[in-house]
Amino acid sequence: FRSLSFLPGPKAAYIVLGLALGVWMTQSRGPWMGGVFGILLILAARARNQKRALRHVILASAVLMTVFYVALNRYTDINHNASDIDQENAQYRRMLVVNYTPIVERGGMLGYGIHFKPVDGQVSIDNEYLNLAITQGYLGLAVFLLIILLTCCRLIRTIILATNRTETSFALCLLAVFVTIVLSITTVYLGFQTFTLFFLLAGWAQEIRPLHAVAMVSEPVAAYPPPRFAFRRVWS
Repeated sequence: FRSLSFLPGPKAAYIVLGLALGVWMTQSRGPWMGGVFGILLILAARARNQKRALRHVILASAVLMTVFYVALNRYTDINHNASDIDQENAQYRRMLVVNYTPIVERGGMLGYGIHFKPVDGQVSIDNEYLNLAITQGYLGLAVFLLIILLTCCRLIRTIILATNRTETSFALCLLAVFVTIVLSITTVYLGFQTFTLFFLLAGWAQEIRPLHAVAMVSEPVAAYPPPRFAFRRVWS
């Protein structure tokens, strides 16, 4: 931004605009839907009463999920001809589930690994949950869903136990990014940077602790002020 000092307004606005344009250009409903719920959580982080706002976001999310389900169910109806390429892509993702379900059932508990015969015309599996069910079986999918559930529960617990606004805002932002990824991979596969970010967020969520919990641990007094957020040491 040093060479763009002539631009008016705060730098954060341009960063948000760039991210929004990037999501819009994907032309994929999953990232759009994930972005909506992520924005709701960010708005909760900016609210005056954050914990009350989170309760409202959860209620609003339940309503939105119902609306999205009904709308997408009609939009992806395979009994109607697609009106444009976007609707055709959406119907393709719905047919993935229909055509690969028998393969998942035959794969059983452990799946096929990376070696399985794809359905003709549907080589690209644009659904990470379906892809896991095929390659890793019911066991791999269950473990993945358990990671998602535990991460969300841990972040919500951190939000509830947080003693100040900064801690709550930090946990809400982590939850917003995580929820966005979890919803986005219903229409894309989990790979590249997203794969790394997913497990980084899951690890951070498990190890972050409110400051009052850290203070209860008997440790030598440091010569410098304690950090704003406390993480356990992670050896890589």
